[in-house]
Amino acid sequence: MTQPSAATAATVLPVVLQAPELQLARSPDGDEQSAPVPASAGPGTPLKSYRLRGKQPARRAGGSRIKRRRLCGKQPAPREGCSEGRGVADGALAAEAWTEVVALSEDAQRQHVHYTHVRTFKAGDRQPSSFTRAEFWEHMERVYREVYPWPANPAGSILLFGTVAKERHAEHKDLEHREEHHHAATYCCKRHYWNKVARHSYSVYKVKLNAVAHDGYFSMYSYVTRESAKKPLSELDQELFLSSLHPRGDDLRKLLELGAVHARAVGGRSAKNAPGNDKGKRVRSGDIYELVSSKKVGSALELQALACAEAAKGDTRLAHFCTSMGAEKVGQLVRSAASVLEAPAALRACQASRMDLLRDAASQKPCICNGKWIRGALMVLENNRENVNAFCRDVCKALEVGALRGTNIAIVGEPGCGKSMLFEPFGDIFKVMGKPQKKSSFSLTNALDAHILLWQDYKHHEETVGFEDLLSLIVGEQVEVRVPHQANTPFRNKAPLFYTSNSMLRVTREDPQETAKLNAAMHERFCYREWRTPIPHWMRQSDFPRCARCCAQFYLTYR
Repeated sequence: MTQPSAATAATVLPVVLQAPELQLARSPDGDEQSAPVPASAGPGTPLKSYRLRGKQPARRAGGSRIKRRRLCGKQPAPREGCSEGRGVADGALAAEAWTEVVALSEDAQRQHVHYTHVRTFKAGDRQPSSFTRAEFWEHMERVYREVYPWPANPAGSILLFGTVAKERHAEHKDLEHREEHHHAATYCCKRHYWNKVARHSYSVYKVKLNAVAHDGYFSMYSYVTRESAKKPLSELDQELFLSSLHPRGDDLRKLLELGAVHARAVGGRSAKNAPGNDKGKRVRSGDIYELVSSKKVGSALELQALACAEAAKGDTRLAHFCTSMGAEKVGQLVRSAASVLEAPAALRACQASRMDLLRDAASQKPCICNGKWIRGALMVLENNRENVNAFCRDVCKALEVGALRGTNIAIVGEPGCGKSMLFEPFGDIFKVMGKPQKKSSFSLTNALDAHILLWQDYKHHEETVGFEDLLSLIVGEQVEVRVPHQANTPFRNKAPLFYTSNSMLRVTREDPQETAKLNAAMHERFCYREWRTPIPHWMRQSDFPRCARCCAQFYLTYR
């Protein structure tokens, strides 16, 4: 809740506390209490207190207490009835002063509503030209009496007073505003829903009403009486209608002065948070998306570096945000924003086949090696006496048909033969599941949405995944996959396995016949190759490029 400034409080509070309908209640021992009590309130009158906040009362030697409290808080309840004359003006002054302390501009209910009645193009509707100003105000009083009756008030409803203006805006883009229309600023003793009034007005009397949001009566009254950039002096109503109970003279001047104080206080905050002015706007979690999108931020560290750079220029909002959220939470927000930006591409990748992704990589991915990867792949296959066309056909067949018996690719051989180099660029083309992590409780979870399984130097461990489960997984038979915080998921794998290691996947059981049977079953699930010719040391390159474009073009060209 926004606290009034010292200067504002000096202007506002004396008016409120001197209003005749408020007085301070006293406890039996003579101490002032924190709730204002209407002077005319009866024993059963419902109250809404404002809060007094401050230090704990100190005690003197004799046991008496010194009250040290500061006013900060809630809006007093509007009076439930008003007598004619002075009571209405006093109540309006008190309420308008207190709106400076509590602004209700974002609430669905409004206490004071600015209605507009413009021309419509339906034959049965009543048009503004059929009303005089006084007749339109009588219509508003009649509708309020029927929708929000309040017998204690002079008008018989929660509507206390208001003003009506007839206007025409010659330069307005809409025809209904270029013709005669009404503005009615209404002042009510209770917050209410304006659309109930508008619906009743149209359904019963065929008078269509719209409403405009204002922070208080001052801004509504100023709109119909003061010129602005959009409304020159020539378009103001020179015969403004004021209802019978509308404050006049000194009372009206005081009402507008108090409203002006509120408008300046709220207007400063509104301007600061306006859509076109981000200077005073705090950074929120949703703003990280814009930073990731526009500034190409990819990690929490990059966002923190950006915050530091902006702080050096005098804008510390992002730095304050990163400091209060912490590096871990900031990283989560950056990753979430990045995943949203990457969602269209990820969706296309999920819907495309593996061969479609391979073709897209061959035509769209950038080349980072200037053709060096293809020359290296040809050298590796030639060094191991491998037929290039047959090898590329087997790889493309595995990508086309998926996890079937005899189509998975296994290359076993000495270290340095170039086995892994031929498949490493697949990580930049497909969504890849790496080898199961040893002793992981969720070793196969990543297989659920993988395009291919790429296992390099994987050694089987029964405590990680059962050998029989592996036999089923790599030929598309159903297995149960453990997923965090969920029940086991039945799953049929379609992703082919590309396996490279020094030795074939094997298991050892107590029964030699069972061991031989299981190992033979594993062997027949692969298109198996064994390479025994390492590349000479002087030809090896530790920084050999991993070029997705050249890899895709190689397999598509030589198959």
